[in-house]
Amino acid sequence: MIKLTNILLKEYTEKTIKDTLTKWGIKPGSPDENVARFLIQRFDQIKSGLAQKLDIVVLPDELKKGNNYLNIEKYSFDDMDKLIRSIPENPEKIKKAAVERFAKDIDKPTAQSYVARFMNNKDTLKYAVENGTEDGAFSKEDVKKFIPNRLLIDNAFLDPRKWQWQPFEQMLDALFPSQRQAGEEGDNMATTDADKVYDKNGIEIHVGDDINKCISYSPVLSTTKRKKYGWCVTQVGNTNYDYYRFGSNSPTFYFVFDRNKSSDPEHSPFKDKWHAFVVQVNADGESYIITSANNDSDTSAKTWEDISKIVPSDTWNKIKDLKAYFKPIALSAVERGRKFAAGKDLSLSEFKELTQDEKILYIQGKASKNQISSDILDILPKYKINLEGRSTTLANVAIDSGQEIPYSALKEYESLAKRYAIFRFRHTNYSKKPIPLPYVQYLDEPAKEKYLNTFDNNLTFEYIEKYFGEEQAKKYVEKQIKNLDFLPEEAMKYINDDKIKSLYTIYNKLFQNWTYSSNTNVAEEQLEKQFIMPEQEINTAPLNYEQWKSLNSKERDVIFQLTSKANGNFAKYPTLSYAVPFFIEDNGNKYALLPKENKYPFDTWILSDMNGKIIKDNISGLSTLGDSELQYGYPDFESEDVKRIYPMSDLNITNGNIKESKRLKYLAGIIK
Repeated sequence: MIKLTNILLKEYTEKTIKDTLTKWGIKPGSPDENVARFLIQRFDQIKSGLAQKLDIVVLPDELKKGNNYLNIEKYSFDDMDKLIRSIPENPEKIKKAAVERFAKDIDKPTAQSYVARFMNNKDTLKYAVENGTEDGAFSKEDVKKFIPNRLLIDNAFLDPRKWQWQPFEQMLDALFPSQRQAGEEGDNMATTDADKVYDKNGIEIHVGDDINKCISYSPVLSTTKRKKYGWCVTQVGNTNYDYYRFGSNSPTFYFVFDRNKSSDPEHSPFKDKWHAFVVQVNADGESYIITSANNDSDTSAKTWEDISKIVPSDTWNKIKDLKAYFKPIALSAVERGRKFAAGKDLSLSEFKELTQDEKILYIQGKASKNQISSDILDILPKYKINLEGRSTTLANVAIDSGQEIPYSALKEYESLAKRYAIFRFRHTNYSKKPIPLPYVQYLDEPAKEKYLNTFDNNLTFEYIEKYFGEEQAKKYVEKQIKNLDFLPEEAMKYINDDKIKSLYTIYNKLFQNWTYSSNTNVAEEQLEKQFIMPEQEINTAPLNYEQWKSLNSKERDVIFQLTSKANGNFAKYPTLSYAVPFFIEDNGNKYALLPKENKYPFDTWILSDMNGKIIKDNISGLSTLGDSELQYGYPDFESEDVKRIYPMSDLNITNGNIKESKRLKYLAGIIK
């Protein structure tokens, strides 16, 4: 079975996280969800050392009582937010985390540039929120319009990790634009008239199918030398144009100016933000993104008619019949070349238009980062090329350059599939990444055995029997027995010793509540589409009282013997250590400590004797066994000497605020 290193042992399971989000009133998919998840993750990281920081962090008094500060259920969203923000952090770590966050939405250099600009202006931003900008251009009310309301609470806007990319970008472009000015290198002062596609009744439409055209559509103010509009694609020296243009939607920008509306004041926020706006026409020609002159949001429209829900009715009435002027424009040859040179992802059709040398360079560059898209991977075996005096295929170029390739892309090309399997398995740089099992058929027997020994974390008994054969399955069973590790019921056929078979029949009852990830024992068809062999994850859960009660006396005794084996031997018997329950010993008597229900966190526990009789029930999950709260279900597995059997003195029962820390003598009146 899967080694414990791949067992999912998070105190905060996805269910617990979702329950916490529900308690905090956080809606799934909302911007607040990312913030809340960050807080939970951060709390998990810092709580072990929180006891030493209680005098410097912000915590309500009720959370400082007992161990309440360790229990996430005791926190409100505001409590958690204040706590996390009160813990001093390294600014460089903050910058790095923010860049990583934004790099999911924008290219990394742009993310780095914006985060650096934010950190340099953070104090100025705080001042502006409280007083308005120093130059008087924006009042404090104006400034707050660029900041989401949720971030205005307790100055959360000062943490770049809590922003979404779009409002972050828009705020910085409006309040702290790039210091480059018109006339500097790279600026283009071309007239817009040549790219005007419509001019009637005060409505002008300009096409922005080139970065320099976009830059020219935002005039430079003579007073401040700032751009009138904060649209990111109109800023001098911006990289955002290429980011959007080379993205999956490949939009074409159109700038609409309504000369009938006021453009006062000189900069945003404007009296009428719809005197100018940008329409992004996606490559499909049927969907759009609308941005007002204030650059306050990018709003999607699935159809042309949906724009009527975004712009004012008078604006819509002026443009509703002008759809034909908003056409998607394919990337020019120059743009395609720039996209290729920039290492951006190409579509399949764009890739096909490259020369042979360009195809080779693109594959080498993308494969080295493991970034070739699936649709391009599928056609690579068909491309015959000459490379360094030899005939080969682009698929071989991808293999040599380090690209992971699913079996589905090579299954019809046996020689390529065999070469990939052997190359990936033997190459030093990739030998620690397991190839999907359908490739195993191309390995020789020594290589298969090495694969088993190296990647047994990724393999179940079912996989081993199916892909490696009966002999290897037998060896695996012997290994599991030696380590007292898990074996499924179907593996029992390989156990010849009746005593061991009987032992495992009982042992396996301990795994009744364990659940397995969707990556476990997936169908071959699914494995063929995997880039590497997926790791299986297990959510562990202890035996509950009703299950313990249903066992016979022999089974309970065997489980105690197994627990004795595991006690203090986590390194030798990790799976066993997680499987067995807690036991309490006192004066020669043994008692099992079990949760009442199979529901995490485990709120209620029961102390039972070896006959299944309840000794004490309704034990709070906040009670402790040694240094660990019972609600988590397991002791501290980070310690060197993990215990599963404890003296009664280590059980500190807490119900509400009443601590009953008593030895068995206290319970003697209950025990007959």
